[in-house]
Amino acid sequence: MNKNNSPDISVKLPYPNMTQQVPQMIINGSNYRVTEPYNERNPVTQIFVNNTNSIGRHTLKAGINIELQLGGSNNGISNQGVFTFAPGTVLKGSTQFSQAFANFLLGNAATFTQTNIDPAGTNKTRIYEGYVQDDYHASSRLSLSLGLRYSYYGTPIGGTLPGAYYSPVLNFDPNSFDQAAAPALTSTGLICSKAPCANGKAPNPNYNPLNGIIQGGINSPFGSGASAVNTTNFAPRFGFTYDVYGNGMTALRGGYGIFYYQVVGNNAKIPTIQDPPNSVTATISNTSFDNPGNGVPSFSSGPQGLQAFDVSSQLPYAEQFSLDLQQQLNRGTVFDIGYYGNHGVHNYAAVDINQPPAGAYAAKGIIPGNVVTTANTRNI
Repeated sequence: MNKNNSPDISVKLPYPNMTQQVPQMIINGSNYRVTEPYNERNPVTQIFVNNTNSIGRHTLKAGINIELQLGGSNNGISNQGVFTFAPGTVLKGSTQFSQAFANFLLGNAATFTQTNIDPAGTNKTRIYEGYVQDDYHASSRLSLSLGLRYSYYGTPIGGTLPGAYYSPVLNFDPNSFDQAAAPALTSTGLICSKAPCANGKAPNPNYNPLNGIIQGGINSPFGSGASAVNTTNFAPRFGFTYDVYGNGMTALRGGYGIFYYQVVGNNAKIPTIQDPPNSVTATISNTSFDNPGNGVPSFSSGPQGLQAFDVSSQLPYAEQFSLDLQQQLNRGTVFDIGYYGNHGVHNYAAVDINQPPAGAYAAKGIIPGNVVTTANTRNI
């Protein structure tokens, strides 16, 4: 068996409701992986028209841009199934890897994990833009440029990837979360299924594991999408050129503009292919290599960790500005000094919206003496 390459051992999976593919094997942290076909499509259909007319001192420019985008892929390796072989009790004179490999040879798997499908996140996006601009020669020494651009970036909607599953675009919407459908928790943060729960509570019979999850075209308040669309994306531009002394030797130039940019498609793709109900992963513990379904099945006993993107975020944009002075010294030499700046606004960042303030656990006294050990880490 070659590490990080396809194993020499042929493994079949004739198990009910499981994909007939060679599984990934993890032996004491070392991966032996076989990938399945990977399908990715990113076609873009673009229509654009630009027009320029000169009228006296004015040079008028106008145009439109339409882009029909389809982008996405399947995971490629997500639902092959993963066997994990742990060392268990390490015998004297033996290594953890050798003990884990021994369990592999015996077919004693610590866990078998498999996703129900090979999820495909394929998003359709529509972009509509238009602009007008006037380059005005105010005098022999001063030229002005005034423009305005409008950008409409449609929210991603679900698409179909040929040969793969269709997955509606998915997201988590805090406004759709119903506190009455939240689960009761144990004192260690797990979902409580048997009383008593934390603070003397009982299990919530109305608990909904999909609480707050929205799917485009199914239960999303945004129709076929899973986020709101910004419709006020106006981007003004201004620039000037000035002949300081009127002799064509010294020029002062400056400008300012706003430029919107499209949200990265993976912001919508990642939750679509990772979060339930589009993607569900089961784990079977203490099972065997030849019959993984005969072990102890389990799903997450804690609240599901979700990937999501802000349903009402503002479209990011950059402010660009410059001021530049040029002085011609002779026929072949020009002195140039300038300042150029970029300022990003509403830029995207990954944020854990459940992260408590620093020191909150210490203030609550959740961990005695505020000493973190391997035994109480789950409390955090």
